[in-house]
Amino acid sequence: ASAPDDAEPTASAASVIAVDAQAAKPSSAERIYTIRLTKPTPGAKIGLDVQTKTMLRIVNIKEGLVMTWNEENPEMTVQVGDCIVDANGVVGNPKDILNVILNAEGALLVKLSRCG
Repeated sequence: ASAPDDAEPTASAASVIAVDAQAAKPSSAERIYTIRLTKPTPGAKIGLDVQTKTMLRIVNIKEGLVMTWNEENPEMTVQVGDCIVDANGVVGNPKDILNVILNAEGALLVKLSRCG
């Protein structure tokens, strides 16, 4: 599954708002980090292909908000193999988390784990 490709975010909409201070570096023990994206519309491209079997694992990063995040935050990039564990407070079922990501508008707070 991937985010819809029908809406292109504007440059300003793809910019990063902020990062939680405590998430500046992935924890060596948990290897969990948080990114904050802005989706101008629910259809704005996140730019990820994911697997949803047992976890929401990133299998490809393409043009979209996450690629922009990576370009602007080289010290804390989202990587293929990382798993999304929380989106705007929704945890657990990978399909529920994906649904939040696809339908979010405005601030999108995503917690990821270096599970790969």
